[in-house]
Amino acid sequence: LWAVYAGLTLVSFLGYWAAGMSAFDAICHAFSTVATGGFGTRADSLASHGPLLQWMTVVFMVFAGLNYMLLYRAMMGRPGDLLRSTEARVWLLILLIASAVCFSVLYQGGDSSQAVEPILRGAVFSVVSICSTTGFSNVDFGAWPASLQVAILLLMLSGACAGSTSGAAKVSRHLIWA
Repeated sequence: LWAVYAGLTLVSFLGYWAAGMSAFDAICHAFSTVATGGFGTRADSLASHGPLLQWMTVVFMVFAGLNYMLLYRAMMGRPGDLLRSTEARVWLLILLIASAVCFSVLYQGGDSSQAVEPILRGAVFSVVSICSTTGFSNVDFGAWPASLQVAILLLMLSGACAGSTSGAAKVSRHLIWA
């Protein structure tokens, strides 16, 4: 498990650094992303970083929210274990549906001249950050409609997969309760 954690941290550091972050910012954000701690080096979290870095952070937050044992098995040539995991599939489905709903509400309620990508990036980034309990931000979701603020609050309770670094109740517990 430490190899998965260290590997994810190294890959995220290299990705952030290659995408333009300083080495200091890249290592700080890599540690924080993989640990799902969300501590940044700037007051605006990742809002002032470009779209590439924000999308990259989404990918790393998703990996950090998956079960590390399943990631290890995938790295050892058994990716089917990850794909067969009900918890991983449900968590990814939660991310997909919540992101789509969030995007739809923001796009329909916004200025029709506004570009689609920033709205999509804000929705996906916020949902993944909240569900993985990372806590990074790239938009002010306090300015979102009240219905989305409630939805984001409820998503905080789900957490990610058991065996990940994320907090909250974990999807596996919700599956057992259901």
